[in-house]
Amino acid sequence: MTRLSQISSRFLPVAEPISPQQLELAVDFAQALVMENSPSLAQTMQALSDIALPDLRGDISGQARDYSALKTLAPLYLAFELEQAGLLTTAERISGLFFSGAIDQSLGDAEKAINQFWQNRHKRLNQSERETLLQQTFEARFFYPQFSKLCEAVTALADNEQQRDFQEEVSLDIILQSLREYFYSRSLGMITFASEDILNSISLALTFLKARALLTAFGVHSLWGLLAVSADKQEYKVRQHAEMASAGMYIINWMATPNAGQIQFSNPQVSSRLFSAAHRWLLAFATLESSPGQSLFASDNSNGNSSSTHNSANQNLPAWMT
Repeated sequence: MTRLSQISSRFLPVAEPISPQQLELAVDFAQALVMENSPSLAQTMQALSDIALPDLRGDISGQARDYSALKTLAPLYLAFELEQAGLLTTAERISGLFFSGAIDQSLGDAEKAINQFWQNRHKRLNQSERETLLQQTFEARFFYPQFSKLCEAVTALADNEQQRDFQEEVSLDIILQSLREYFYSRSLGMITFASEDILNSISLALTFLKARALLTAFGVHSLWGLLAVSADKQEYKVRQHAEMASAGMYIINWMATPNAGQIQFSNPQVSSRLFSAAHRWLLAFATLESSPGQSLFASDNSNGNSSSTHNSANQNLPAWMT
């Protein structure tokens, strides 16, 4: 049994709110995904040595599109939501405070991980580089509305009790194909290789961010509380990003399988996990969207000129994305 298979048997969407331990398991699953798919990615990049760009007009050769490269976007999505939760930014701040002497109490075993994280600071992507990469890959104004529709299409099939609804099935397949094409256009190049760098940093950061001695030093009771203090957010908002990270990664990994679609729902084990993941993602997304003063669709333009930013970005997208 491969490492991915071993973790997959334990990494399941659950009914309870996500815990730091479940987040660690999700990160382990993400790292295993990257490791399992790295050989196929190397082959993909070799085949693209002439920098051939994907033809978004359709498959003119008549052959089926190979969506295996999308599997690297599943762990990258987990990194995207955890970046919004402030996980790596918090780790960078704390390691800086520790080495500046601002934290003068013993942190026990966490000190070794903090030291390693600090020593690697110039070897990993910095915050600006991470944000640019992740925001270009998961462009909020397109990704969130479309992924919401996908999750709604999945959950719509949950209560059919083995009865077929062709309208719902067709809706699922259409939105699934749309998202696949969008991801495919952004799954090539260095984006596919950035997952390993970011996930290794996340995994190392978690080893000391959840340490009891560190939480006590900052006067908080949980990882979510620590991230909330650092990012100046409410704790429940941080946890919602973690919920979306875990559930969304599971769904995107399913999207990358060749036979993804309503036909897979004939397998009760597969369908129940997907229904649960889609439901949890939608709940977390709705919670964040209903928060006063916050929208995940908001532009990153600090001047507030979202209209001009939106129109400018539209010029770089195929017509079917706008």
